[in-house]
Amino acid sequence: MCRLENQSTFVEKSCTIDGSSSKTMTMELANQNEKRKGLNSIDDLTPSVQFALLGSGVFFFFGIHNILQEAMMKIPGFNFGVMLGYMEVIEFAFALTLKEVVS
Repeated sequence: MCRLENQSTFVEKSCTIDGSSSKTMTMELANQNEKRKGLNSIDDLTPSVQFALLGSGVFFFFGIHNILQEAMMKIPGFNFGVMLGYMEVIEFAFALTLKEVVS
């Protein structure tokens, strides 16, 4: 039977062999703070910074979406403006349904 004890920079593993003898091994691990350089995930940020970044991303990509949609409407012979709005509603409904089914 083995027991694993995790400390800040060391992991100690104690194993009992044949129910009587005990053997202890100590393995040194790299310090997590030294190993990690920079951000590995958005989870490393504070909640207010996460909210600001994600909210800014929504406005940025929605702006790009609108610019592209306006550019499409200015193409000569493009007469599907109502269809673009209809497809947008269908896409949102599909995404919402998928979200509700998955979660």
